Amino acid sequence: MHTDIISADMPAIHRKVREFRAMSPEVREQPQTLLAFMPAYARMDTLEQKSLESREIARLFRRARAHLGHAGINNGVYLAALAATLQNMEEQIYEHFRSVEDLLVEGARAWLDSGALADPLSLYAIQTGIEEHWLDPERYGPALERALLLLSPQGNGRAVVLEAAERSQL
Repeated sequence: MHTDIISADMPAIHRKVREFRAMSPEVREQPQTLLAFMPAYARMDTLEQKSLESREIARLFRRARAHLGHAGINNGVYLAALAATLQNMEEQIYEHFRSVEDLLVEGARAWLDSGALADPLSLYAIQTGIEEHWLDPERYGPALERALLLLSPQGNGRAVVLEAAERSQL
């Protein structure tokens, strides 16, 4: 788990979680909303060591996945939301952590099957998944490298991915 992803500023995290909870269910399940709020939600749960929200986090991602359909599960925003949330979830809550991790693996497979598009947020998710050992580097690494080259033939694809992740508040 990476404490540098979201600071331990609990009042700010609580405000973000309250803002998320005030949204309608339809808005909560949008990939952009998940990306903006789920890492903080997971971080709050981890820092408070209550593990009360892990089930809800996994449920929201499963519902969003159902709305996206099979063709949409390699959506870069959705994949980035999964990766950023996993980085902030407590692995000890195995059932729910694993549920979210399985969604990332499913999305990564779809990304690979769709031709491994060079979308910066998808690449962020795949790169993070490999680095965190959620995704097999032998399976996804070569496709990631090819996509990074497509994104930036000058060889700075990783910098482009990190810039996109920062712009998306990851």
